[in-house]
Amino acid sequence: MTDIPESHKTVYGSAVTTYGTFNAYINKEDAPTIEIRLAAATGDRIQDVDLNAIVTEWRQTVNNALPAGITLKGQELVGPAPFDYPLSECIPAAFAAADVQLDEIISRYHKNVST
Repeated sequence: MTDIPESHKTVYGSAVTTYGTFNAYINKEDAPTIEIRLAAATGDRIQDVDLNAIVTEWRQTVNNALPAGITLKGQELVGPAPFDYPLSECIPAAFAAADVQLDEIISRYHKNVST
C-alpha cells in the first residue's frame, strides 16, 4: 500500500485507500503513465526539454487542484478512507486544470540547445 504523507496522517489518521490511477480518470488508453502522456505532449520538442521537471511541475499542479487529503503518488491517487467528496468530479477537474497549464509548463523547461 502506498504511504500516506505524515501531514495527512495528523489530520485524517492512518486509514488510506487508493482512488484509482490517473488514466482511469482521463481515459487515455494510449498513455499508460503520466511520463508517457507528457512526453507525447511535448511532441517534437522532446529532445529540447527537461521532461523530469515538466512531470514534477505537472504533478504539483494536479496536487494543488485536488481536495485536501487526496494526493497523486506515482500513477495512483491516494487519500483517507472514507472520503466524503465527489471525487468523480474533482479528480478529472484537477487533471484538466494541469492540462490547461501544460504548454506554459513545457515552455519553462527548455534546455539550452546549441545549433
